[in-house]
Amino acid sequence: MLLPSEKCCSLVFQWLRGRGLGLAHFQPRRFPGCLLVRLRRSPSCLLGGTGSRSCASFPRAPGDLGEWSGTSGKDGKLTEEPTDISVPQPGDVFWSQPSGVQAAQSFCSEKLTRLLPEERLSPEVKYVTTGQEEYSDEREATFPPPLRTPGDSCKAQQSQSEELPARSVKSSPKEFPFQLGDLLYAEFQKGENTFKRLFKLEATGQLNSNWGVIPYKEMIGKLPGQLFRSSTGHHFMLRRPALEEFVLLMKRGPTISYPKDMNMMLMMMNIKQGDVILDVGSGSGGMSLFLSQAVGVRGQVKSFEIRKDHHNQAKKNYKCWRDAWKISHVEEWPNNVDFIHKDILEAAEDIESIIFDGVALDMLNPQIALPIVYPNLKQGGVCAVYLANITQVIELLEGIRICELSLSCEQIIEVLLRDWLVCPAKRKDGTLAQRVQPKVSVDLKLHSQREIETEESENIQENDYGESLPGFPYSSIPYIARPFHYQANYNHTAFLVKLRKFNPEH
Repeated sequence: MLLPSEKCCSLVFQWLRGRGLGLAHFQPRRFPGCLLVRLRRSPSCLLGGTGSRSCASFPRAPGDLGEWSGTSGKDGKLTEEPTDISVPQPGDVFWSQPSGVQAAQSFCSEKLTRLLPEERLSPEVKYVTTGQEEYSDEREATFPPPLRTPGDSCKAQQSQSEELPARSVKSSPKEFPFQLGDLLYAEFQKGENTFKRLFKLEATGQLNSNWGVIPYKEMIGKLPGQLFRSSTGHHFMLRRPALEEFVLLMKRGPTISYPKDMNMMLMMMNIKQGDVILDVGSGSGGMSLFLSQAVGVRGQVKSFEIRKDHHNQAKKNYKCWRDAWKISHVEEWPNNVDFIHKDILEAAEDIESIIFDGVALDMLNPQIALPIVYPNLKQGGVCAVYLANITQVIELLEGIRICELSLSCEQIIEVLLRDWLVCPAKRKDGTLAQRVQPKVSVDLKLHSQREIETEESENIQENDYGESLPGFPYSSIPYIARPFHYQANYNHTAFLVKLRKFNPEH
């Protein structure tokens, strides 16, 4: 008796399910998110050799057909025909089911395709054998995303490495040892007594101070940040100076603009790499150095000075810093400052064709220079003015009103800093003082003795925020915490005025 093809397929699937090899999780038009295909293995691996995929990585379970396709011979037995898969084929994925179940499903599905015509096959069998599903016009086809094989991942990584340009990283030492001609900064502090010295390292000589001397020959070849013992037993920290420290201790002609004010002026002008800045009043060259660092290699600074001695001193300090930088760094300091010995009132022709991103004025009467530099300041640019007295600020604003310049005064500030002394308290003999515990009554001591012992046994405590706090004997030594009595150059130094150019027509 012949059965319809649909019923024959149903019986076959029931037979497979009863033996644990069926497709119980397959439902019509509902399939898993990955394709069911056969894992392939290279013939060399099957023969015991080494191939593109090792047997250790892909173990062969009993009944696994591997990369050999199953066919039916004349005797009805399964024969194996090797297939060449030296190159990974589309659809090669890693299947999580046991390889034996996987091979049996594939073999049974191939049997069904040979027994029944293609138009009479159910969707489950077509999907298992071909990896495709038939969709009607009324339903949107949503194929599962293709899975990536290790071969595809290697190819993607190789293509990405080929697309990205090769970038060589130059490894250079962070710090060079001290050598002749180096500019060094020595520092020593004992309470409120501080010693700061900027000097040039030479073959002969020594560092002199009230706390002993250190020969120069002991410094040569040593790394920065090292402590040196003086002849009297005191320790000095030696390193290369920062730009701020160099400006404070360099040789100067007029009074310099202090670093705290110069940094604020840079923030007012919003200077960035590549800007062109006008500096009126070179002075000792401090502001020119800060501007040179801010604009970088692509930027430019025009610095005007009316006095010849100040002009020469500014150039010397700039050269001294660049020479010291060249010794201790791989890259040279940019030579981007043009020092000009000329009155700004006569320099209209020198700056006629230049549009400045910012202007820094450090002179007695900046209001007379504003009409000259105003046309060369870009729209929306800032002019930062350094003035020592509040009366100069009033005269500046009055000069802007009289000249009818389109400059808005956005800010008038003074920068105040305050140094504090924080150190352990010491007795006159130099030993650390001990905190005196308050006296308590005997009854209170007996009552809280157990609590005190518990607190002393705990080395680490936690506060309300969950942070670890050291236990006893923390704070057993009293500390001094107060401002320095002598606040030199940190109270009032100057008023900073921020002027922005605007267009009155809009």
